Amino acid sequence: MKAKEYPQLKPEHLEALRAAVRIHGTKAKEAINQAWLDGNYRKQSLESHGWKLQQIRNQFGPTWLHNINLGELLSETSNEPEKAKTAEGPQPQIEDEGESEGISV
Repeated sequence: MKAKEYPQLKPEHLEALRAAVRIHGTKAKEAINQAWLDGNYRKQSLESHGWKLQQIRNQFGPTWLHNINLGELLSETSNEPEKAKTAEGPQPQIEDEGESEGISV
């Protein structure tokens, strides 16, 4: 399922998804889903992005996560302007090459 099939995700939501991929790699969807199921973002090392991931769940639901290809979504949106600062301060950017390429999580 392509990103274009869904309403526009906010930059902070995309950053939360990128953080999940950075932390969990190909198991990112599994980690997000588990956090959604038990409400424990800290257990998945996603506590600083929990509210953003919860907003995604509230807007799109668990089926969205099951159907979406995170690698494709993040590569399609990688040229969009990022929010320079979040509540946690400036966030490091993931590199375009390699990290999200080929991830079918």
